[in-house]
Amino acid sequence: MTSKPDLETLAKEFDPESLATALYEAYNKSSDGGYFMEKIKKRFCGKVVKDHIPMMKELHTFLVDNRHTVKNPYVYGDIDVGVWYERSPTTTMDIVVVESYCSCANDNTHIFMLRDYSKDFTPEELTRFGRPYQDVKFLAVTAWPRQKKKKKLGHKWGDYRDVVEPSIQTYRKCQFNFGCQDGRDVGYSFKYESTTGMVEDAHWNEPRVMWALRTLRDAHFNAIELEEEMRLNREAQHSPLEV
Repeated sequence: MTSKPDLETLAKEFDPESLATALYEAYNKSSDGGYFMEKIKKRFCGKVVKDHIPMMKELHTFLVDNRHTVKNPYVYGDIDVGVWYERSPTTTMDIVVVESYCSCANDNTHIFMLRDYSKDFTPEELTRFGRPYQDVKFLAVTAWPRQKKKKKLGHKWGDYRDVVEPSIQTYRKCQFNFGCQDGRDVGYSFKYESTTGMVEDAHWNEPRVMWALRTLRDAHFNAIELEEEMRLNREAQHSPLEV
């Protein structure tokens, strides 16, 4: 009986070329055909997004504790970026907004929404209900400075499908429950669900997944890691000299 190879050892040994070769060999042996890489990307992005959930929770706690709302955002990068938290009146959802004031992108705002369904129930109810009430959903989208709707003549749906470019106000008006929450939505970046461990539509949307995660990491680094480093430096400067 052969033992499975150690994943950490494999990760150290695999360079991009070797990994691509291994995937190619697995693809040739797979019966999934064109769905092979689709399944891999969904799972790969799911693992990467899952690793960012603690970062999202920590950033949201920091913003709430320091009262960084839309009227008092945490700013960094020569005041180029503002970060604040929002509240959903209908769900227990952690919401973080990162807006770039000097962005080349038209959709210059990222909205991160993390819902831990276990917060909606007591421990007794969770024990009784079980899954899916213990699940976590992590959604990220982009928004535009102003909402735009269809102008051309033709059929109008009378709902979110008429919105061409959603804004932060679009999400506020619908209690941050906009659209289909998948690749059909304008501005969709990713949706991770702990039930599957995957990010849907990641096989064609991976660049937007990574853009959103980089935005989250930058906000976390500046608001928490860099602030802590600066605090420690200030304390060191004002501490009495050791004899």
